[in-house]
Amino acid sequence: MSNFLCRERPPWRSAAREESRLFPVSAGCHAHACVGMAALTHGDASVAMARNGRNRKPGCHAHACVSMSAPTHGDASVAMAPARGESRLFPASGTPQRAFPTVIGLLCVLIACLAAAGCEEELNPIYGQRDGLGSGSVNGTAVWAEMFEKAGHSVISMRWLSPRLRKRADAVVWVPDDFDPPSDEVRQWLEQWLKEGTGRTLIYVGRDFDAAPWYWAKVAPKAPAKLQAEIAWRRQSAQSIYDVKRTANAPVKSCPWFTIDRSNTTHSTQALEGDAQWTGPIVASKLDIPLHGRIVPAAGAEVLLKSKNDVLISSLPEGSGRLIVVVNGSLVLNGPLVNHEHRKLAGMLAGEIGPPRKTVVFLESGVGGPQILNKDPRLAPAGPMEIFHVWPANWILLHLLVLGVLFCFCRYPLFGRPREPAPEATSDFGKHIDALATLLAKTGDVAYANARVALYQQTKERGKESTPTGSKSRKPEGG
Repeated sequence: MSNFLCRERPPWRSAAREESRLFPVSAGCHAHACVGMAALTHGDASVAMARNGRNRKPGCHAHACVSMSAPTHGDASVAMAPARGESRLFPASGTPQRAFPTVIGLLCVLIACLAAAGCEEELNPIYGQRDGLGSGSVNGTAVWAEMFEKAGHSVISMRWLSPRLRKRADAVVWVPDDFDPPSDEVRQWLEQWLKEGTGRTLIYVGRDFDAAPWYWAKVAPKAPAKLQAEIAWRRQSAQSIYDVKRTANAPVKSCPWFTIDRSNTTHSTQALEGDAQWTGPIVASKLDIPLHGRIVPAAGAEVLLKSKNDVLISSLPEGSGRLIVVVNGSLVLNGPLVNHEHRKLAGMLAGEIGPPRKTVVFLESGVGGPQILNKDPRLAPAGPMEIFHVWPANWILLHLLVLGVLFCFCRYPLFGRPREPAPEATSDFGKHIDALATLLAKTGDVAYANARVALYQQTKERGKESTPTGSKSRKPEGG
């Protein structure tokens, strides 16, 4: 399959490219998954809203190369073992019978595993997470969080409401993976947090959007004809998953902050209205904000940006702080931020928390909202196994571990059916030479070993000279 669908973990930071090259296509990768989406610049910083996968060269079949060689013992200064010496581990034939078919089979399995691990991945749909696996998702918030960091703020992620968040956070950005409004307990906790500090800001992003169907819809026009059927199937699958989650909730639900109304039909934004500070820099015709439902702000809220009857961004004061409500994630999630106008809006939202050096907490939660803790959880210190949770070190170490196990199997155990070794000779002068050579090698004194060998040669020569020429044994007469 084409590299057009090939995806690995996406680096959302890369060099800037032309917006007309959002979805480049190159052939040669027999794998599933990603479309590269071009990196775009935000101000002076290059922000990659871009490829949903690392650049793959044409022909991205995974290959594995294993090099195994027998260990050597260096240059032997003393070679005492005779050629006729036989190993005790193998038959008297003298040729080690290694299980090459078994080793080759194991290597083939390894290569197949490496190929499968590198090329059979799906589009990452994890919603509302800044780091971990969700950072590279089209539904992630890593790019938006980077805008806060570029503005000079300190950004952290948390998954619960705790005393630490209450004390440290100057702003909370909440992108929940939940179609319902916040529960009363969570809402009251956050309201109390807003009132306790000065100038605190809570940014809440509605859930009524999923970037996975949007992603495949953007991919289709640039895809080759042979991939259209699969892209249509993937888009329909992603849309079905989103629709099931969305329709599992009541069409209209309210809380003191706003009312969620999912009874209207899907449509897009048109002309923008609202504060000139928000509408001025934005080119409305270039926006791509699908509205599947509405968020109607509570009484007393200020509408910052809207499109006809649809409120896109509103602000509600809470004590000395304020709550900012965004209609859905199409303005701030990784995938849609390839749109330049969306990045403008996301940057303006980041600017609403105030001057730099604020502590911004990205609150991550699923259905039901974040857990409320009376005491901060004790985080265990990072151990040596923690590296197996860090990409790409985990994949590299895993492959090295597999190669190490295969090497041990090839180097040390004996494969095949058990067999009886050849019986040892009771009178074999070669074993005496083997033993003497081993003793001399243990001394580590090459000069001494050479001297002993020379002495043996001299003694042997003297013995030959002292033997009379005619002293050979003769057969007895008459025998």
